[in-house]
Amino acid sequence: MCTTPIFWRVMAISSIRVLIGIVASYVLAFVLAIVCHRIKFLYDFFMPAISIIKTTPVTSFILIAFVLMHRDLIPGLIAALIVFPVVFANTVEGLRAARPELIETARAYNLSFQERIKCIWIPTLRPFMISSAGASVGLAIKAGVAAEVLICPEVSVGKYIFNAKQNMEYVELFAWTVAIVIFSYLLDILFKLILKRVRRNTRKEAVAYED
Repeated sequence: MCTTPIFWRVMAISSIRVLIGIVASYVLAFVLAIVCHRIKFLYDFFMPAISIIKTTPVTSFILIAFVLMHRDLIPGLIAALIVFPVVFANTVEGLRAARPELIETARAYNLSFQERIKCIWIPTLRPFMISSAGASVGLAIKAGVAAEVLICPEVSVGKYIFNAKQNMEYVELFAWTVAIVIFSYLLDILFKLILKRVRRNTRKEAVAYED
């Protein structure tokens, strides 16, 4: 199956949908977490909505979205909804974990905003972002594929899984499942490598700054 052009086309399109949702969710959750860390009452304001996202069944979100928007957009939205609470919670926790004495030292030495990010915030947030990537990326892919199975976009892994089930083609069903597992594993590794690369660059810049 993996030798056919349609396989790679379908995998690419489904992957792009999910990746767009993951990246958009990372950005939005990260920005909102920073705002909520700076403005305390906003944290209490947004937490009920985030709790609702965490506790509502994914199937309910898929069916509601199917009524409101085009089916091709739904897998990315579902992936984003799965990732958002995890990234938000980990980012808030990381911001709160920053050592006050480091922040005071940065103020005392009048470090620039960019220098504070490199020397304090990125090293502090790094383990929390790696943790959120490990916890959310695989779930986002599974949720995105589940959305495709339910709503069957024209070109999608979920549609082929649904058709294989309907036609009782269990070998093909197993093959698509294995492909999803491998893709999820590789994407998880990719996210962690990106975050580790950021860590190495940050360390080098911090050492150069100290010298």
